[in-house]
Amino acid sequence: MSFDESFDFIIVGSGASAVAAALVAKSHGMSAVIIEKSDTFGGSTAYSGGVLWMPLNPFLRDGDSMEAALKYFDATVGAPSPASSMERRRAFIENSPKSIEFIQRYGMQFVHSHWPDYYSDRPGGSKEGRSLSAALFDLRELGDWQDKVAHSPRVPEVPVNTPDFVRMTNARTYYKATLLAALSGWRLMLNKLLGRKVRGSGVAVQGRLLQIALRENLPIWLESKVASLIVENDRVVGVVVEQAGGQRRVEGRLGVLLNMGGYAHNPEIRNKHQPFGLDPRWAWSCPGDTGDLLGQTQELGAYTDLMDESIWVPGSMAADGTSFFNAPTGTGKPHHIMVDGEGRRFVNEATAYMEIGQKMIQAKQPVWTIVDSQGRAKYPWGPCLPGSTPEEWIRNGYFKRDDTLDGLAKQCGIDPATLRETVDRFNGFARKGVDEDFERGDSVNNRFIGDITHKPNASLGEISKGPFYAVQMVLTNVGTAGGLITDEKARVLRKDGSAIEGLYATGNTSATVMGRAYLGAGASIGSSFVFGYIAARHAVGAND
Repeated sequence: MSFDESFDFIIVGSGASAVAAALVAKSHGMSAVIIEKSDTFGGSTAYSGGVLWMPLNPFLRDGDSMEAALKYFDATVGAPSPASSMERRRAFIENSPKSIEFIQRYGMQFVHSHWPDYYSDRPGGSKEGRSLSAALFDLRELGDWQDKVAHSPRVPEVPVNTPDFVRMTNARTYYKATLLAALSGWRLMLNKLLGRKVRGSGVAVQGRLLQIALRENLPIWLESKVASLIVENDRVVGVVVEQAGGQRRVEGRLGVLLNMGGYAHNPEIRNKHQPFGLDPRWAWSCPGDTGDLLGQTQELGAYTDLMDESIWVPGSMAADGTSFFNAPTGTGKPHHIMVDGEGRRFVNEATAYMEIGQKMIQAKQPVWTIVDSQGRAKYPWGPCLPGSTPEEWIRNGYFKRDDTLDGLAKQCGIDPATLRETVDRFNGFARKGVDEDFERGDSVNNRFIGDITHKPNASLGEISKGPFYAVQMVLTNVGTAGGLITDEKARVLRKDGSAIEGLYATGNTSATVMGRAYLGAGASIGSSFVFGYIAARHAVGAND
């Protein structure tokens, strides 16, 4: 079989694991190429909050163990499943610190996020958190590539990492958050005065990884779409690449790693598996998240799971179509609750965003966030700083406002008596500091999301001071969670459990090892990073 070019390992997509996988190949004397269909590097990881959930990571002061991490999986994800087999769980946990140590040798800089696991009080949960972020990064260090890092047009280009942004939501009430906001403002001013391009979050992760890739002379092909896999004797041996100059047949002697995201921007696939009335504007992943090659892999015998699931981050949509993230960093603050179309609470508003989204799907629609004037005075909502609510938001209907709860309920089409009963019951919980219905504020993570200065519970605050506000919630997401079933070596599996030789998958291309749960900040990026590392090691024949 003839090829236009040959490599030992092909990585399709430039998401979280691309650079680490290519470096694994190079470190074993093998060649690898990263093929990206867009004109920028980084994929949905660059669009993201840039956090990685990594068990056994070396930053944990209280330590960690395989036993504790597995207990946490059991308590949160539940029984093993095709996507989240016991073997895959063990492989992810065991290789998490190994992949970190490996990429750090090349200059990657991580910082501990100190973000508690999302279910931190469950068996095996970490109260100090297993999540890591990348250190802030100045894109100017990339030289001619500084404008080639992908970036979400809906996320401000600021020198702040996501965990610090969450802390800054309490800048009106907590002095440490105020100081952090001031520091971030100072950095932003220096960016403008000195022409710096210091960035945080996903841009920092992918910017620094791109710097490593360039320093190591790793081949990166942008604006190169993989149109199909090349198969010979039931083994994937390469890919057909579409570029401006035409098609090229590229050999992958040791295999091909599919790392090109999920199908968040593919209406046909989403409507088939997720008939929830999703608006395309509610997907925050990169535009290239279109389910490429999913059909061909299924023709090869690959099977899928969790196709109805996404990484839900419930939010709201302004009148101009702009969507915001609001759960749980908004809904989990004191003086906020979420109610269904009948005016009843249905979820812990400070829990993991994926769970809130799942409960929204089950709830009677529409779903609303109710907040009083105390909440608006103390905490931001989307881009709106505390202490003010734009009158334009009231006029165009994005925010509903009324001096009384009864009046607000009528505007939302909710029975006033039901909403009053819900609020009265919640206010009783807020006064006692105990949510008897949904245990909101009991976990360390709930309190991290809330406001440490608020007593007696950092997450519970009465809704009692008018005027009152309501915002309709929508089911936004940062990508899909279903996809190809893979084994503990990241090999794509057939329905009979056999592996398709030469074909690997990671990230949102694969069905997540987290199942239908989200264990902590950066769960999707962390697992993507680790399984890309695992795939490359298996392909090159590396044995521990």
